[in-house]
Formats: sequence, structure tokens, C-alpha cells
Amino acid sequence: MTELMSIRAATPQDAPMTAAIKSAWIDDSDWLTRLKSRDEIEQSHRDRLIPNHEVHVIGTPVAGYIALDDENFVTSLFCEPQGAGLGRAMLDHAKARRPYLQLWSFEANTGACRFYEREGFVQVGRAEDESEEKLPDILYRWEAA
Repeated sequence: MTELMSIRAATPQDAPMTAAIKSAWIDDSDWLTRLKSRDEIEQSHRDRLIPNHEVHVIGTPVAGYIALDDENFVTSLFCEPQGAGLGRAMLDHAKARRPYLQLWSFEANTGACRFYEREGFVQVGRAEDESEEKLPDILYRWEAA
């Protein structure tokens, strides 16, 4: 594995980079309203996400991260740059450790929806405005063969 594709467990010291990656994604998503500042995201990652989820980062320096909860939900998957295989590498890393994965994706995030479907996820549900952002979501599920 190259340094770009190396995956390791996240630590609270990774919070500035994971927050910067998520914050940049929010800024680039014209359909999404920002609800938290970059500093608030960083604090949330340091105090809640990293200590309470299985979080892995990819790359040196950190170029992306994936977070999973105890119920096999992918609660976060963000990388920069997109289209470089980082998201696939992180999903493959998670798939190797779990018998199934679930995740919610914003319906408006069409690129992510296509990505998850290419990666073997199947749509199994929908929600109209239950997320904090009040946007329609699609529930996806992947199961090991």
C-alpha cells in the first residue's frame, strides 16, 4: 500500500483533518445547508465521533475517513480527493470486518448514491425529513456473500 492508501485507526489528534475534509465537502455541496461550523465539527469528531465509533483514516496526511457504529452503520465516509479510490478502499476495509453494512445517503447526493450502488449496496428504505438537515435520505445495505 502506498502512503496515500494506508488505513489506520483514527485518534482524537486526527479530528482537525477529518473535520476539514467534511467541512470542505459541505462547502462543495450546493444542495446542503451548513448547520455546524468547521470548529464545531472538529469538536464533535474529537469528543464524540472518534471515541464512540470505529473510525479509520486513510493516507498520510489524512485524506479521508470512515466511521462505523455498533450496528454496522457507516455513519460517515468522506475523502478528498474524490474519484481516487479512497472511498472504495475504506469501504473494502469496513466490508472485510463486518458481515453487513448499512448507511443513509442524502437523495440529493447523487454521486454518492451511484458510488454505493456500484459498491454493491442495495436501496432498502427511504426517509423524507428525519435527518437533522431535513432532506430526503435513502437507506442502503450491503451483505457479505
